[in-house]
Amino acid sequence: EKYEKLGYDVIKDGLPDLLILKDGKLEFIEVKFKFDDLNPNQIRAFRLLKKHKIPVRKERVAQIHNSPLLKRWKKEVKNSEM
Repeated sequence: EKYEKLGYDVIKDGLPDLLILKDGKLEFIEVKFKFDDLNPNQIRAFRLLKKHKIPVRKERVAQIHNSPLLKRWKKEVKNSEM
């Protein structure tokens, strides 16, 4: 409430599941199962993020499991544990 009074957009609920970072750039990803869709809080969060030109997208679980990004991340985690 304090920051809203100061003119900030505030996301209290509906923040996407993942925040990915690479080379100083960030992107939010909301992960959904096959038939799930965004709820009203998530829709509001998406709109606010896009308003501020922050990349945000929705991906289905199957897309995440087959994602080259996830495969690379798993490989990096495995290598860092050695």
